[in-house]
Parts: sequence; C-alpha cells; structure tokens
Amino acid sequence: MKSALAMGTVGTEKRGSGLRRFWASDPRRRFTRNTLGMISLCWLLLVIVAVIIGPWFVRDPNVSDVLNRIKAPSAEFLAGTDQLGRDIFARILAGGRVSMMVALSATVLSVIFGVFLGVVSGYRGGLFDDITTRIFDVLLSFPTLLLGIMVIAAFGSSLMTVVIAISIATVPMVARLARAGAISVKPREYIQGVIALGIPTHRILLRHVLPNIIVPVLVLSTGNMGRLALAESGLSYVGAGIQPPEASWGNMIAEGQAYLQYAWWIPVIPGTVLTLVTLAFSFVGDALRDAFDVREFVGDNDAG
Repeated sequence: MKSALAMGTVGTEKRGSGLRRFWASDPRRRFTRNTLGMISLCWLLLVIVAVIIGPWFVRDPNVSDVLNRIKAPSAEFLAGTDQLGRDIFARILAGGRVSMMVALSATVLSVIFGVFLGVVSGYRGGLFDDITTRIFDVLLSFPTLLLGIMVIAAFGSSLMTVVIAISIATVPMVARLARAGAISVKPREYIQGVIALGIPTHRILLRHVLPNIIVPVLVLSTGNMGRLALAESGLSYVGAGIQPPEASWGNMIAEGQAYLQYAWWIPVIPGTVLTLVTLAFSFVGDALRDAFDVREFVGDNDAG
C-alpha cells in the first residue's frame, strides 16, 4: 500500500513539475507578454465557444420570417435580418461552426500528410524526394481558390469535399517545412549515432526527427487556420463551397452584397467577423513564432 501511494505521489509530482516547467518556460512568458497575440487568442476562444454553444440559444438560422425582412440590428435581432427574414446573428454562428470545422479539419489533414511526406522525402532523398518536390511545386503554383474549385468540380460540392480541397492546397506548405527540418536534422551527430546503431528508420523518424520539427509545423499551421477559413468562405462565395440554405460566411456575403446600399448589415457584419477571425489567427501565429523563436525557419519556408 505504501509503495502504491509513493508511486502515485511521484507520478503527481512529475505531472506537477511538468506543468510548472511549462508555466516557467521562456516560450510561455514570451507568448503571454505579446499583447496583440493574447487579445487575438481571447477573441478566437470567444468565437469558438460561441459557435459551439451559441446555436442552442438562438433562432433556427434557416427559418424565414417574412414579417421581419431586412430589419436593422436591434435588441431583438442583434445583427439584423436578411432579405428572407432570417436572423443574421444565428446564421453567423452557424456559418462560424462550418468555417471553424473546415479550418480545423483541413489543418489536421494537412499536418498529418504534409509531415509524413515532408519528413520521409527529406530524410530519404533520392528519386522519391525529387518526385514529391516537383509535385509540391506544381500544387503550390495553383491559387488555393482555383485548386479548390477544380477539386469540387471533379468530385461534387459537400463539406468533406471542401475540406479535402483545402487540405490538398495546404499540404505542400507543411511538407516543404517538414522536409527542410528533416534535411537540417539528419546530419546531426545524434541522428548519425542512432543510424550507426541500426535503429529502424521509422523509429528514428518518430523518436528523433519528428520532435525536432513539429513545433515550427504547428506554428505555421496555427497561423494558416485563418487563411483556411478564408478559403472556405471564398469557395462558398463563388458558389463552389457550402450551398444555401446552409449558412456560411462566404455565401452570406454573396447573398447580401446586392442589398449593400440600403441594408449594409447583411454582408458587412459577416464580412467583419470573417476579417477579425482571419487576422486573429494570423496574430496568434506571429506570437507563437516569436515565442518559440522559429520566425526565420517558418518565414523562409513561407517565402519559398
């Protein structure tokens, strides 16, 4: 019994000491001292909580009310109503849930496939590296919106297709960063040491290469999430993404632009929310670059 209690105490102490080390770490201090990054993070957390729980407390975003068409923002309708009498605030929350889901899903997929392809390509080199690098260059030559339209035109419009289309456009950026990290890590002495010991390649990649490159990848991906949300809105704006009557910030702006002169709130409020979310992700990404001191590494990859 005493030994079990001792083991539990040691485990608690280790967890506590890990949390204390993180709280006392330089990256955490640098990030929390970044005022713009902290404000942006708080705004993103507020938006995420709102789009998750908000739809439970507002009107149905797809229900029309012809008696309340084109109502200006008021206490009853916080963001006004659109040309069909739908509550714009409720539709913003519903569209935000779609945008956040697409951005998060596309980020996860691009990190998984991009890191895998980039690490294997950079570590192995040779013909595989040449082929994958050329494929990345071809994909990067297409604008995200154009590539997304091409994928959706080939496979049809759905939420999953939008996620896959945006992921395909994002994988090359993540892969190039992971590849550069693998190339820079491979010549180091500890990597050459484990290679000489005959450790299997997959274990070397998972235990020694990946931990050294994952932070820049996560920093890049966090900053890119706003761009992915903007890409989803762009696809919906041109009619290739989320289809009406389902709400998306992009199709809300597209539907409301015809009413801009006398009902400005219909396109402007969703557009403002989209702009603020995109900027917030960018500022959080910049703050993480400064905190983890990967500005040059990630910046060079972005520029390339």
